[in-house]
Amino acid sequence: MTTVSQAQDDAMATERRRDVLLLLENMARREDATVRLILDCLYDIGTVYLINDRVRSRPLNRTLRHLSRTSKPVFREVATHLFHKSCPTLIADWLYSRATFQPPQLPTEVSAAVIVNAQALDADREVLPSLISDRIQIEQALEIAHLRQRVKRLTTLLVGSLALAGGLGAGLGYTLRVLSLDQAPPSTLPTAIEVTVD
Repeated sequence: MTTVSQAQDDAMATERRRDVLLLLENMARREDATVRLILDCLYDIGTVYLINDRVRSRPLNRTLRHLSRTSKPVFREVATHLFHKSCPTLIADWLYSRATFQPPQLPTEVSAAVIVNAQALDADREVLPSLISDRIQIEQALEIAHLRQRVKRLTTLLVGSLALAGGLGAGLGYTLRVLSLDQAPPSTLPTAIEVTVD
């Protein structure tokens, strides 16, 4: 008797789970404008934090913030597509785990790898301090190399920007000077004065 009622409960749960998924997909399609506004807000927050975290230079920071606004429509379209594709399923699975009082399941590959690594570390407890110090030195060397490469790129970018700005400024000054001479009224231009000597 319990197997029959258990099978009926499982069938009902599967059917209701599918209903929840369909309702979430329908709601996401119906409330597309709301989804886009939410994604816009998340994009604004994410870009500000990402730029502040990665770029320390104030002028470059401001420039990147202005440039990030230009890519917002592309992000909105891609994120909306991805939202409609995967979020209803993720939300339905999360709601199902909440309704059945199940803890969220971790991927088995990650937990198995952690167990194997923990066993290997227990076996090599004497070697561990030297491995950690070697790893720290390698990480520091890689970070230093990365920072040097970044400084070279930024220096090149700065020199190129200054050269471009100087060239544009000189060209603009020359153009304005030529235009001001061409548009000067005839009365202000010097005229030839005839002088007769007795």
